[in-house]
Amino acid sequence: MVLNLPAINMEKFPKNMEQPDKNPEAAKKEAYDYDYECLALMEGVFLDQARKNPDVKLIDLDRAMTEMGYGVGINLGSAEKKILQKATLNYKDARYLMLELREKGGFEKIGQDEKGDIVNGDKLFESLTGVRPGAKVEVQFLPFAVYLRCEKSDDFGLLYGTLSLRKDFSWESKLDQIKKIQKILSGYATHFQYSSPDTKVPLILVNLEIYKNRSKDEFKNKIDSTIVHEEQHIINNFFTDALFFDKDSADRGLRAVVDKKLKKEELNEKFGLEDAREDLADYAEKLKKFFLLNAQNEIIAYLKDGCALPKIADLLKQKDGFYNYFGQKRDKLAKNFKSNFGNQAEEFLLFVEKEFYNGYGKEIDSAIGWCEKLMAKYSVQEIAGRLNVVPVWKWGEAAEKMLSAR
Repeated sequence: MVLNLPAINMEKFPKNMEQPDKNPEAAKKEAYDYDYECLALMEGVFLDQARKNPDVKLIDLDRAMTEMGYGVGINLGSAEKKILQKATLNYKDARYLMLELREKGGFEKIGQDEKGDIVNGDKLFESLTGVRPGAKVEVQFLPFAVYLRCEKSDDFGLLYGTLSLRKDFSWESKLDQIKKIQKILSGYATHFQYSSPDTKVPLILVNLEIYKNRSKDEFKNKIDSTIVHEEQHIINNFFTDALFFDKDSADRGLRAVVDKKLKKEELNEKFGLEDAREDLADYAEKLKKFFLLNAQNEIIAYLKDGCALPKIADLLKQKDGFYNYFGQKRDKLAKNFKSNFGNQAEEFLLFVEKEFYNGYGKEIDSAIGWCEKLMAKYSVQEIAGRLNVVPVWKWGEAAEKMLSAR
């Protein structure tokens, strides 16, 4: 399997493990100052190592990241090491829940392939949707997720709709909503659910009916690439949760704002949005970069499928669409803000939300614009292959080099 690694400036990472003495303030800043290109690289290495060994240990991941790096080797900073540790714990928690589900679920083995045992998924489908599937549903337990293959589009659409709607819907209103969108969702080929409300495990859903006219080799290649695509989303969520939503994380991105608030309160001075504006904008920028890695995954996938570039941009920017990554995490963000800022939480979060969407939409438009320019000189496969290894916010630099080469 080819590992897609983002381009990275290796000069940033000293070979010497010894670090010069730092004053407390410098050390504190370093603990919160992440290199987002490095974090993107870490995701790729994590994926590769966990696919090889689902029970991979933190020490093995650390070693793999230190020893690789295009033959140079990199030393992760203390901040990145903390995030790696927390992302690994998120992965281990998901693995434990998947193994527990497999052990207690009473699954009947019905086959086997190179990925492992294939089991009957009817009971799991029913536990998630409340009804029996209309056709065969197969399940496999993969390193990053429980993989459900639906033979019929209607079953896929029902499952997709059930998982996508918020759990605070009443069952009656939820069922009505599912029926309205089931036909639309039945036309999709795949979906990932980072944490199912019922199972608490990552799920990958595939609509087999979409691929029924493919040859055996085409079908296998498409399914394999689909799983990799969805696993990339899942691992990004492990890292995103470690960065922004872990209660004990060294940096939830809000540390600078919290520190300023405390200093103001010590002096009995008011603390408002104007005091926090710069740091909250920086926080929105950090969120944007990590959610853009998910968007990048979708741009590449839709590009390969021949989707029109304006349509890709439109899909990714829809605030009520399936790719609204900020919206999917807003409740978690609200809890973070509430615990830190009390009655100012909503005002601060609304500011972050506005900053995020302004920057996010521009980045999507820029990425699509560079793809359009490249298509005059390169094939879709060439574009996808080269841009997939570069963080999307650096596509402009990569595209300019590609354009000047032809």
